[in-house]
Amino acid sequence: MNSISITKARDTLADLINNVYYRDEVFILTRRNKRFAAIISPKQYRMFISLLRRFEDEIDHRDAVEALAEAREVGTLTHEQMKEELGL
Repeated sequence: MNSISITKARDTLADLINNVYYRDEVFILTRRNKRFAAIISPKQYRMFISLLRRFEDEIDHRDAVEALAEAREVGTLTHEQMKEELGL
């Protein structure tokens, strides 16, 4: 992963984009040594989004399994019982 200042990136944008697209390089844009943004290829972006969705699905599945286990252990309420409990 390469770091490059925003000023230098602006001056060499065409070369930077070519390196990202054709060589799958990643560039972290910095300003005053602080990380501001990343430039990645479309292929890397699609992979990142795919992995993120898979991770989110795994978290959702785990939460659903935990909620089902809790419902079995504690029990559930009907809609009418819930309305009564909430004073509706």
